[in-house]
Amino acid sequence: MARNTQEIWHQRIKTNKNFQTNVASIYAIGDVIEGTLFASQVVNVKGIGNSETKAYLNAIKNIKDKDPIYASFLDKGKQKIVEYYNAQCDFIIKEAITLADAKNYDEAMYKLSSVPQICKDCFSKCMDKVTEIYKAKIEYECQNNIAKATSLMAKEDYNSAADLLSPIIPEMACYAQAKTLIQNINDHKCAVAIGNAKGSWAAHDVTATSAALSSIPADSKCYPEALSLVNEVKKYVKE
Repeated sequence: MARNTQEIWHQRIKTNKNFQTNVASIYAIGDVIEGTLFASQVVNVKGIGNSETKAYLNAIKNIKDKDPIYASFLDKGKQKIVEYYNAQCDFIIKEAITLADAKNYDEAMYKLSSVPQICKDCFSKCMDKVTEIYKAKIEYECQNNIAKATSLMAKEDYNSAADLLSPIIPEMACYAQAKTLIQNINDHKCAVAIGNAKGSWAAHDVTATSAALSSIPADSKCYPEALSLVNEVKKYVKE
């Protein structure tokens, strides 16, 4: 059994979701997704079986994996991979930048991550660019979340707005905007809570008043008013 590797490669080897090839009789090093062949090794072996599949399997069993041709095959493949990515590195980075500029951040990072670690110089450049693009991605998403949160607040959906803003961390450039919106949300919740507390206190419902006051955060602008009402409730309870 012998088959032409180059011919099969140009027919585009099929892969499953795990990128496994369906051509068991071919040893090849390359990118089966992009169709780039780095090295190939054709091995002539014989196999007998009552079906083509069994013949292939029996032939594969006759392949000697200790044969020195495979070490040479792997070394050649590694060398070609390094040469290929070193030659294509600038193009890969440029394409990733174009994708990122179009807001296709995940695709851009995937493109850069396709460079193997064996290509040290290109890999290092690509990982630096991945970090840069990831930062751009989270800043873009942050601005989107701020816009969505602002819209939700206009609809008085403050809880959903707060959920969008809560993941934003101080390292993000938009943190100051998010912090201001969160403060506005807290002030609104505070105003609602203090109103509920006053309504309950008017009926001398200590339990409901206390529940409303306990939801008011210490950094909200109505906290002093809430604290004053707490003292009034405490005085009433003691009497």
